[in-house]
Amino acid sequence: MSLKEASNGWFNYLRSKMPNIDTGKIEKIANEREKICSECESLNYSRIFSRYACNECGCALPAILFSQGKKCPLDKW
Repeated sequence: MSLKEASNGWFNYLRSKMPNIDTGKIEKIANEREKICSECESLNYSRIFSRYACNECGCALPAILFSQGKKCPLDKW
């Protein structure tokens, strides 16, 4: 994941937690991705990030889920 994709993902994640900001479309996509990722064998808990991360690309959740430009390295989404 590039720095641009990571920052976009974290920015969108933080925006989704703010009241009065419409992030419905982004949240819907993130929720769909989360369902897929939660069943993936490449998802593991990362002590570095203190959260789950993808073993294929090294991206931390939720940044990978909320990044609009990110594609799954296994083509699952």
